[in-house]
Amino acid sequence: MSEPTVETEGILASMQLMLGMEPDYQAFNTDLIIHINTILNKLYQAGIGETGFKLDANNPYSSKWEDFIGNENPALDMVKSYTYLNLRLLFDPPQNSFVLNEIKAEADELIWRIRVEADKWPDHHKN
Repeated sequence: MSEPTVETEGILASMQLMLGMEPDYQAFNTDLIIHINTILNKLYQAGIGETGFKLDANNPYSSKWEDFIGNENPALDMVKSYTYLNLRLLFDPPQNSFVLNEIKAEADELIWRIRVEADKWPDHHKN
């Protein structure tokens, strides 16, 4: 069996991998799910993603990126990066203020770019 990757896994599993966790380690799933749902809502408010979308607490590994944004949207990788950066800030913020400020600046730039990309699509949300 091949190793899971950020590209082949669902939203929760990909974020766990990016945070350095194994997807089968579920001790922090409740925290991660709440934070991810908050971030996805922020993305929707920025003009991208499916309305009312959230990870199902009963089956959180079933939610895929294409369920939220579609797999043809050019902002997909930016959405993944934005989600990770915000999840990192909420779940495991760096203690170094320089690193913290750099992550915040990158997240701010990404949300701006996501908004620009969303404006290019006739349907700003899931395609």
